[in-house]
Amino acid sequence: MKKILCLMIALIMVLAFSCLVTAADTIPVYVDGQRVSFDVEPRIINGRTMVPVRAIFEALGAKVEWNNDTRTASATKDGFRISLTMDSFLIMIGDSDYIEMDVTPINIDGRLLVPARFAAEAFSCEVDWLNDVRTVVIESKEYREALAE
Repeated sequence: MKKILCLMIALIMVLAFSCLVTAADTIPVYVDGQRVSFDVEPRIINGRTMVPVRAIFEALGAKVEWNNDTRTASATKDGFRISLTMDSFLIMIGDSDYIEMDVTPINIDGRLLVPARFAAEAFSCEVDWLNDVRTVVIESKEYREALAE
């Protein structure tokens, strides 16, 4: 009976510790003051905070499309379109301009993850990394203008 009780206590401690580690590894992302919910959690890869492209673009108010043949995600907001392709360093801005990223979008658990900064800045947003709390804060131009009023 003591062995079973000790085993149960040890199991509870392991589960509690794993929850703490998972919570500590979570990277919150806020867009215009609202926390973004992700089905695949943001993570830091090669020094970049990577976020699921659909969730971040939709949080910015963009309509997102996925072309499975070309493995390209496109986001459109107010007639402005950006596109990025898995394993490519380039983000297409509009019809002919490009921004080069220092990492490529990658597939994790069926989701295309992109660097939060490049994705948000492509839509003229300001991005801050709050290192002390490991949090990404993104503010759109419209949000900043509303705050200034």
